[in-house]
Amino acid sequence: MTTNHFRIIVLALAGVAGISAALKVRVVAGEETPAAVKTGRDWLDVPRPERVPMPAAEEIETAIRRGTDFLLERQLTHGDAHGAWGSATRTKGLNIYAPVPGAHEGFRAAVTSLCLSALIEGTDRRPEVIAAIEAGERWLLEHLGNVRRANQDAIYNVWAHAYAIEALADLHGYRHDDPDKQAQLRQMIVGQIDRLDRYESVDGGWGYYDFRAYAQQPSSNPTSFTTATALIAFHDARSLGIEIPDRLVRRAIACVERQQKPDFSYYYSDNGPVDNQPMRSINRPGGSLGRSQACNLALRLWDRPEITDRVLDAWLARLFSRNLW
Repeated sequence: MTTNHFRIIVLALAGVAGISAALKVRVVAGEETPAAVKTGRDWLDVPRPERVPMPAAEEIETAIRRGTDFLLERQLTHGDAHGAWGSATRTKGLNIYAPVPGAHEGFRAAVTSLCLSALIEGTDRRPEVIAAIEAGERWLLEHLGNVRRANQDAIYNVWAHAYAIEALADLHGYRHDDPDKQAQLRQMIVGQIDRLDRYESVDGGWGYYDFRAYAQQPSSNPTSFTTATALIAFHDARSLGIEIPDRLVRRAIACVERQQKPDFSYYYSDNGPVDNQPMRSINRPGGSLGRSQACNLALRLWDRPEITDRVLDAWLARLFSRNLW
């Protein structure tokens, strides 16, 4: 994920996936949060963006179609990559640590999963969109089983496993009239859950680096947002009746909640009570704008009572206000 377009796809589609998932969330009364009761401060009294006119339905549909067309244009058509999305050929000098081939395989599988989910969750069923979904599905089913940890310290594959579960669940619904294909997709989901079990941090949850023990089971500092992504994926799998190991879910929820601050900012990673640096900029609201959306959604889907409607509303307001949208 080193090109500008690659990052745009990941960020934009992660937002689309989050909004789509949020639409499925059960509505809960906006009671006071435990943090507010405990501290006496209303942490959810936040700046609000100015109201803007609601775009016409036609404008929204046109914007979605533009995004869909962008994905169709960017789908790869050469060699083993045919049907996938994502490449590292236009870095603009912005390189990240990405051992070959494992890191690149993990990135490509993750981004392909995000793009597939976006196309399936949309309503555009032009022939070219259907062809893109089918090509992406073929690539994912053929290559997903090859995604592994890149080396001792780079564990980018956890992103692929989590996003693939979501895409496979979407494909399961898309293939509602093909029981054989659905059975294959369910089997793939079970396999990706097993991979996340295998690469879980010793502390619970998931991170994407291990700079500590370089052990078979990662000793990584689990990140709040990677762990939240896995929890959202598990919820999608559970909705299909697929069993998720209770231990994995319990430890992941505890991992995210350990990193939750009273204002519902979340630490970047769980470094322990001494080293978390709660007032470092990356761990304050401005640094947590994206993480908080993922973490709040994950905890809400798994019925954590502290994530009320007010929490979700306040952090969407923070996201819009801070970015001047």
